Order: sequence, then structure tokens, then C-alpha cells
Amino acid sequence: MTIAVQPEPKLEHPSERLDRDLSVAVEGALWAYDPIRIGGDMIGVEADEDGTVTLTGIVPTRTIAEIAGHITSGVAGVTGVVNHLATDTEVQSAVAIAIAVDPQVGASTDLITITSILGQVYIGGMVFVRDMDAAQAAVDRAGELAAGVPGVREVINQIDAVELTTEASTTTPTAGAPTAGEAASGPTPEELARAERLAVWRERAAATD
Repeated sequence: MTIAVQPEPKLEHPSERLDRDLSVAVEGALWAYDPIRIGGDMIGVEADEDGTVTLTGIVPTRTIAEIAGHITSGVAGVTGVVNHLATDTEVQSAVAIAIAVDPQVGASTDLITITSILGQVYIGGMVFVRDMDAAQAAVDRAGELAAGVPGVREVINQIDAVELTTEASTTTPTAGAPTAGEAASGPTPEELARAERLAVWRERAAATD
């Protein structure tokens, strides 16, 4: 005869229940704030045994991040707040710097657009190289760099790989257009603008180290 043995119920330590209840209380307080609830902001809440609450995730602006910290500090039982919330603007800047200073992408990328919506990052634009394999590698690398930035939940990589051709050098110059000799004598305005943008991003990256 087989006797069924009921497993003993798992005992929950009081601190585990306290942590869960405090997290739920903070989540409820944040959800009651209209800009967070309506905007669908992605905020993670984690409470320690001592009542310290850590906020993580992404919100649209630094103002909302600071308000979220203030709301959390006012919840009963919260003894401290560690606010790790990032903003879309900060994510966009971090992604731009990561792409600009990377040797595989920064030197061959121009006209890159970056948009973050609650951590969902869209990168677009074009990569210009003389080899399509290298171009695709640069596109993939840009996506990897964006995905590695804290606060990024998903990357939508819409960068186009464009192979440079020599057609321009074989066509007859139009009136007012620089000749091949003139073009070789110095960088084009577009190249100068790109170099200036890259220099700015590198300076910002160095300042944050």
C-alpha cells in the first residue's frame, strides 16, 4: 500500500514578507503618480531587509526620476532610497558616445540617429565604407554597443550599410564642382563636420571617465 505524504509547507521568514510588502507599497505609491502610470514608465523596485529601496529602470526625464525618488522616500517603512533610474536623454547620449568613440564604428559612421523611448532604442542612419562586409560588421557593432548601455531594454537597428563606389571619379565634373585634384587636396565639408562631431563626443566621453 502506498501512503501519500504531503510535503511540509515552506516557512517564510518574516523579513521576506516585509521586503515583498514594502516593495509592493512603493510600487503602489509610484503607480498613483499620474505621469508614471500614464507614461508606462519602466521602474523596478527592490527593498532590502533594512528598508533601503533601490529604484532601477528608465523614465523620460530627470525630473520624473527625482520625483520617483521623493515618492519612494515618503512610503512608510522606507529608510533610504538608492535611485538608479536613467532617463531617455541620458541613454541617447550614452549610446551616441559609445558609437562615436568605438574604433570599428566611429571612424566609418556618419549621420547616425539615436532615439530612446523608455529604453527602447532606435538607431538609424548610414555607414559608409568601401567593403560591404566591413559595412555590415560596423552596423552590427553599433547595435551591440547600444545594447550594452545601461537602461537599454531593446535595440531596433535600422542603420543602412552603404558601399562607396568610384563612379564619382569617372564622371565628368559639373560646373562649380571640385575636380579630383581639388578633392584630394583637403577634406570635404561633410568630412570636417563629421570629425568635429566625433571630437565633441570623445571630449564628453573623456570628461565622464
